[in-house]
Amino acid sequence: MHPHLNKNLFLVKEHVGMFKAVNNFDVFDPETGEEILWCREPKLGIFSKLFRFTDYKTMTPFDVEVTTPDGEPVLRVQRGISLFLSSVNVHDENDERVGGFKQKLFTIGGAFRVLGANSSGNGPAGSSSSSTTASNWRKSRRNGPASARNSSRAPTTTSSRSPRTCRPRIRSGS
Repeated sequence: MHPHLNKNLFLVKEHVGMFKAVNNFDVFDPETGEEILWCREPKLGIFSKLFRFTDYKTMTPFDVEVTTPDGEPVLRVQRGISLFLSSVNVHDENDERVGGFKQKLFTIGGAFRVLGANSSGNGPAGSSSSSTTASNWRKSRRNGPASARNSSRAPTTTSSRSPRTCRPRIRSGS
């Protein structure tokens, strides 16, 4: 693994633009403010660029290259055309597959399978993949590792807000 990936905290800034079809991000070290990684999508075809401005944006392929500011490759994240289910591959600086993600079928709230280097996501339960839903990931990120939590406490709810919407009050001038 590349030494820049040994950190636990990153600050990611997206390059914004009015008619922008490519994904460009800069990654900073939040403690020092130093720019440590560039995420660029240099090999985007003309049809992919055109489809990014339509309702089919989520189906377009991508190939994001993560490099140091000096141009040294760190990793590559790529996805082909996704008509129904999405499958993302992650490659290291030597272009060897180190893992990926595969979208699960018929889930509420979105779920994906985290794949290991030698897993296709279709293998038996003992293969090198794990299943994750978006809500489980958010809960684990919010609560921290299990060893850091106090297990003697009773479970608490995460939000006490009601799902109603707030409407501004209209006051008549008098």
